[in-house]
Amino acid sequence: TAAVSPDGATVAVVMGADPDGGRAPSPWLELVDAATGERRRLAEGWDRWAQGPTWLPDGSGLLVTADDHAHGPLFRIAVGEGSGAGAAEGAGAEAEGTVRRLTGNGALHDVVVAPDGSAAYALRASWAHPEEIVRVDLGAAGVVVHAPDAAAVDADARAGDEARTGLGAEVRERLDSAVTALR
Repeated sequence: TAAVSPDGATVAVVMGADPDGGRAPSPWLELVDAATGERRRLAEGWDRWAQGPTWLPDGSGLLVTADDHAHGPLFRIAVGEGSGAGAAEGAGAEAEGTVRRLTGNGALHDVVVAPDGSAAYALRASWAHPEEIVRVDLGAAGVVVHAPDAAAVDADARAGDEARTGLGAEVRERLDSAVTALR
């Protein structure tokens, strides 16, 4: 998986070596300079398999998911020296490669960052709930995960089933309801 930085200068790539002799593969993150092809590893020594790198709009970091003890939380990995949430406000900078877990239980995927960098949206599945759309606030006040009210989503789904006008329309209505509930 690869993701181009907002300024187009760097490509984040999940790399992996072929396993040999019965050893498991060990993927890693690399940053590739788009102009020169120069490569450098990111978060060396991190013992997780990053997936789906997504750049923050200001280029200060990547959001990735990774398996972590049967969950798939969202992580932030700092890119560039002095990057990190709050760095602009003087709240402290994170060195490049610093990994910070942002979410708790559940498995997140299909992460999209808001254009202003204030939040990330993802799909989250867990043993306790069916898949749901969540918003992860990325502001300086800390990370807060918002999920729609399960009863409201269920009521919307039942109403859609009763007034079915076609699968496409029903899916659009459910997604619209869930996104509205997150705002």
